[in-house]
Amino acid sequence: MFYFMGNEIAQFREWDEKREQDWGIIKYPEHDSFARYMKDLNFAYQNNPALYELDYEKDGFICGDYHQEETCVYVYERRCKKQRFLVLLTFFDKKQEYELNRGDIKRLKLILASNNEIYGGDKKYKREKVVKRIKGKLNIEIGSFTGIIFEIVE
Repeated sequence: MFYFMGNEIAQFREWDEKREQDWGIIKYPEHDSFARYMKDLNFAYQNNPALYELDYEKDGFICGDYHQEETCVYVYERRCKKQRFLVLLTFFDKKQEYELNRGDIKRLKLILASNNEIYGGDKKYKREKVVKRIKGKLNIEIGSFTGIIFEIVE
């Protein structure tokens, strides 16, 4: 992951080596929740080899569903020998139900959702939320302009 100093607290101004970061903005809820999101995203990345281990190998990244132009949902899988993760991204302005048609996936365990209210979003997620296959399908509710990372549970 690449970002400039100050991005982790959603600093308004550009980074400047002559000035200290605007750490005081953490007292505002929007900046505090964004800092928490960045902390949790970095934690997920550092502690889950599937998200980085095979970065430069074709087996580490599997294109999923990218023909959802009308709903702007993009799905891909990150994997390594010991783990598999499913990433869903939506660039659509409405909440929607996404139907995942992958017979090899039985359950998904939530790792991170950008629209979680702890990050300033509009949805409260249960800790360790699990999505299970019902009648052969995995239905995932995904908020507007949201990124969700699930661990694929065997």
